[in-house]
Amino acid sequence: MGNELTPDERALRADLEAAPFQSQEGQRWGNPTIHWPYLYLWVKARFIPEKVDRYWLRLNCAGYPKHAPTGTFWNMERDVQLENALRPWGVGEVELVFRINWPNPPYGDPGSALYMLCDRIGLESHDSDWTEAKYPGTIWTPEKGIIYYLDEVTRLLDSQEYTGPRGP
Repeated sequence: MGNELTPDERALRADLEAAPFQSQEGQRWGNPTIHWPYLYLWVKARFIPEKVDRYWLRLNCAGYPKHAPTGTFWNMERDVQLENALRPWGVGEVELVFRINWPNPPYGDPGSALYMLCDRIGLESHDSDWTEAKYPGTIWTPEKGIIYYLDEVTRLLDSQEYTGPRGP
C-alpha cells in the first residue's frame, strides 16, 4: 500500500519514459532521479573551453502536470542550491532567467527558482493577465510537460548569451 505512486508522480514518470524525453537523454539532459516530489537531472551547457559542460537541476514536480515544476541549479554533492559563483551566467535572457536576486518571500529565497513563465514560481509571482497578454507562448500548460521546461533551460545554456559559471 505505501509504495503506490501519486497521480502527479505517475504522470511525471510516464513523461520521462516517453520518446521525447528519452530521445535527448545523455545528449541534452541525463541521469533523472526522482525522490518525490523532486526530480534531479543534469542539463547540458554549450561547450566553452575550461568551463563546466553541464549543470544539475532540482525540480519540485508536485502537482505535475497541472502545475508547472519549479526549481533551480543544484549542488548534488552537498544537496543544496548551487552556490552563486558556480551557477550558469551570461547576458540578455540568460542573465534574466538565471538571476540570483529573485524570487523573494513569500515565493522563495533568492535563486531558488528560474525566472521563466514555465516555472511555477514565475507564474505564481506574476499577474495572469500580464503573462497571458504579453508572453502567451511561454506560459506553462499541462500539455507541454517536462520537455518544455527542459527545452527552455537547455536552449538558454546552448545560446551565445551563456558565458559559463557566474564566478566570484
